Amino acid sequence: MLLRVLSIVVVAAAGSLPAQPPCSPPAALFERPAADFFNDEREVDLGDAIVEHLARNFRMIDAPEAAAHLDRIAERLLCRLPSSHIRFRFHLIELPESNAFALPGGHIYVSRKLIAMVRDEGEIAGVVAHEMGHILAHQSSAQIAAEVRRLLKVDTAGSRQDVFALYSRLGEAYVRTGYVPRSDSGNERHQSAADRIALYSLVAAATIPKGCPARSIGSPNSTAKPVISSPMCSV
Repeated sequence: MLLRVLSIVVVAAAGSLPAQPPCSPPAALFERPAADFFNDEREVDLGDAIVEHLARNFRMIDAPEAAAHLDRIAERLLCRLPSSHIRFRFHLIELPESNAFALPGGHIYVSRKLIAMVRDEGEIAGVVAHEMGHILAHQSSAQIAAEVRRLLKVDTAGSRQDVFALYSRLGEAYVRTGYVPRSDSGNERHQSAADRIALYSLVAAATIPKGCPARSIGSPNSTAKPVISSPMCSV
């Protein structure tokens, strides 16, 4: 809800303020937590392992036009963020509720109901920016690393095969122990960090020239299009 309001405010402010130099992103939020033993490459592997699991248990929706539109929004939002190994990929999923969620390594799932209910591009940009914030702050990767350490007594993952095996064993441990993984939706600190990154990207996107290059998006050859058009930068 907060990002929906913020994205609407940013759009409404278009042209109302003089152009200002872009502010710096909240760099500390992008640092990998010390407790996260997954490195950049292994985090991508972790996300791929979870995607494989979800594909077997949920209905995915083949909607390339909608996915390409989300790619263009993310491309625009990424332009003033620090460089990252992450390649964002969007998946449309059938869920009973209007929702979106992020996985390690750049995967963002958006429900069909959410796509159907948003009223303008500013609202969907707010959702995308928030989920990107969770990923860029490595929150899910760090949380899963903590659960692997707690339940499996393991604190390293040397290869892609290791990561897939660890995730499979972690799922078995959840069933065996009755442990319920925590959800980021109830973690105020995580939500606040994701909001800060999202707000910066939403506002900074307003100052990006039309020639902004494509970066780390599921459709790397797509053409960037404006998401918002306010010149303010006050994060």
